[in-house]
Amino acid sequence: MAISQIDSLSTEDWYFRWHGKGYRGETFSAWYKVSGKAFIREGKIGAQIEDHYDWADDYFGKIKMVYLWVDTNPSGNLALDLNGRVVWEYYPSGKLDEVKHVENLRVTYLPRKDIFLRAFLPLNPTAKQYALNFLFSWAYRPMSRLYLAYNEQRGEDMKLADRIIIAKLSYLWNL
Repeated sequence: MAISQIDSLSTEDWYFRWHGKGYRGETFSAWYKVSGKAFIREGKIGAQIEDHYDWADDYFGKIKMVYLWVDTNPSGNLALDLNGRVVWEYYPSGKLDEVKHVENLRVTYLPRKDIFLRAFLPLNPTAKQYALNFLFSWAYRPMSRLYLAYNEQRGEDMKLADRIIIAKLSYLWNL
């Protein structure tokens, strides 16, 4: 495996105003294109460190985030994507509120040109939430598809919190 080229290396300082107050932050990101003869035929490895502001809380606190990802294509019909982030949230006073860890794994496989399979595993160990999302798609004729989806949410101690199974059939009807 060899790093073939640095595709992106950037830094950005930013400023915005919200309700009469000014906010500053910065973002640094880099990603590399990787290719080789081993397991990773082609892919990208990247990292990003950035400032954010917490719009969801009752206060407008600052957030520092480190985001890492790897996107690979071991073969023409298989894609593996892994990413994770660590988020540090601060109160407006500057005191640390909480630290969150989130990881995601996505596997996409196309065994034939008319069949699509995807499994997505978002993991949030900080909140003790885990999920499994699975999608099957079959193009049984042009512009007509069958979709089957399975989604499962688990909480503390891996106890089942929610499970959904959905089927959808689309059919092109020519008049």
